[in-house]
Amino acid sequence: MNVLSLLLVGCGAFLGGIARYAVNILIAERWAPTLPLATFVVNITGSLAIGFLATIVGSTSTLAAELRLALIIGFLGAYTTFSTWSFETLALLESGSFAMAALNVFGSIIAGIAAAAGGVALARLLQ
Repeated sequence: MNVLSLLLVGCGAFLGGIARYAVNILIAERWAPTLPLATFVVNITGSLAIGFLATIVGSTSTLAAELRLALIIGFLGAYTTFSTWSFETLALLESGSFAMAALNVFGSIIAGIAAAAGGVALARLLQ
């Protein structure tokens, strides 16, 4: 890890966070918040972007490594972690690790909901 790597990830994350916020605002202004549509849009567009960028950028040169840090880890990492989860699950499926892919899908969903419920319960206990 070096300073340039940290700056690339940080700058990408800064822009990714702004992009996520902008999508949330734009969608909230146009549609009622009955469905978490903004999160859905962010997750799906982030998944599309990581699939595209990871395939295009690859890891064959220094430039590719820098683009990966700024765009994939920084920007998309701040925009949505769902994109990384989706891409990693796809990689498991493509490698034939169907059981691991299923474990990743169902484990993440169940553990994520349970962790959110645990966080809510803990916060309510502390209030």
